Amino acid sequence: MSAANPCADHPLLQRVRQTIESYHLLQPGETVLAAVSGGVDSMVLLQVLQRLGYPVEVAHFDHQTRDGASGLDAAFLREHCKVQGIPFHCRSEAVESKAAAEGLSFEYFARERRYAFFVKTAKEQQINVIATGHQQDDQAETTLMGLLGLASHIGPGGLPPLSARESCRIIRPLFSCPREMVIAWAEQEKLSWREDLSNRESIYLRNKIRLEMMPLLKEYVPDMVARLAQAGAYYRSCSSFLDQQASAFLKTVMKEEGIHRPVQIIDRNRFLKEPEILRLHSLKLMAYRHGVTISFAHGLRGDAFIKDAAPGKYFDLGEGLRLYRARDGVHVVAPRDRREDCPDRPVLLNVPGITGFNTFSVEAQVLETRALSPAHIRAKASASLQFFDFDALTAPLTLRSRRPGDHMIPFGQGRPKKVKRLLIDSGIPEYERDLLPLFVAGDEILWIVGSRRSAHAPVSGETLKVLQLECRYELRAED
Repeated sequence: MSAANPCADHPLLQRVRQTIESYHLLQPGETVLAAVSGGVDSMVLLQVLQRLGYPVEVAHFDHQTRDGASGLDAAFLREHCKVQGIPFHCRSEAVESKAAAEGLSFEYFARERRYAFFVKTAKEQQINVIATGHQQDDQAETTLMGLLGLASHIGPGGLPPLSARESCRIIRPLFSCPREMVIAWAEQEKLSWREDLSNRESIYLRNKIRLEMMPLLKEYVPDMVARLAQAGAYYRSCSSFLDQQASAFLKTVMKEEGIHRPVQIIDRNRFLKEPEILRLHSLKLMAYRHGVTISFAHGLRGDAFIKDAAPGKYFDLGEGLRLYRARDGVHVVAPRDRREDCPDRPVLLNVPGITGFNTFSVEAQVLETRALSPAHIRAKASASLQFFDFDALTAPLTLRSRRPGDHMIPFGQGRPKKVKRLLIDSGIPEYERDLLPLFVAGDEILWIVGSRRSAHAPVSGETLKVLQLECRYELRAED
């Protein structure tokens, strides 16, 4: 860090050094993975980190865009790193077509794929910190977008100098440097860089704000960039405090329960007693814990849904995460809780053994009646554990999803009822009804797994063998 260099007094170098020290971005001599696009900001970032004495490696993501020009960016960087003796890591991916195929915006999908590559590379190289070239104008633009409700987060906090992604620190050493200062450094140092001509086109929202709105506002407020950056710092501080309050609030207002599997339920009455700002940050934090980022405007709509929606209604928070208005509160429905995950055909029950179905497993055992007394069966039988007269069952024994018109005779009753009505009467939320397996013997429905059983094949004094079925909810790896 004390190595001599001819630009030690340059304002940009002073600001970067101060930013690193003020926000504790780096330890002396710590290796940095620099995320370099080849543009002026990231090329200045790379040189400044070297000037300050930090060992660097470069990660570059080629989006395969601009009619092959992005590939020239990668070639330029590869040659630059070769000359400088810098380890170079590159990934190329057809992001535009993949984003379209998944129905996602190019900007969002490209950012996610890019950062996933940076984190993966950092882990492989055993590097703990990733540096990006965001500077003060980027921070101002993001803050402005947040103020207008256009940024993908609650509130106008903008970009922080330090954040985290998985186990990696994401740092922005140019955080306090305006764009003019970055360009002045590059010109003074006679740096070469690649110009992305698409940045001059008002195709994407951020480009429109940068090219059209920001210059207009600067005519009225010349120091607007610095003012917006200061406002962003203030809002980030407020947001950090509110997130702490929201975390504590969620522990009191959200419970996890369920007869047959855990379900997150928001206590609607308690939730609505709190100030709106705390409710919004609680929704943001809850969504973030599911890997979903929501905008300020979307948070407002989610809050209104919790307040006004009738039972049985849904609200999409984004990326498959939904709120469901139930009778007992508001359920948080994760993307995994979908009918699409259920097998299309009946699944043969393993007897004895364990059979998986959607997010459930059913364990089957055949027991001798002398090992079970009627009193034992009455005491143990529940929504998740049932007993049947094995010899009274018709093969094949299967698990399947419900179908239109399904019916069974509930235990203790003499007349058939539709499975749909039984699920409604049992208080099973609509989004869960298609997820519950049905235990079927031949064509006879014997048990809505996790709920009601039928009157067919009860264990009696004449029973010789008992089929014991126990269901469990299986957490998946992504949980």
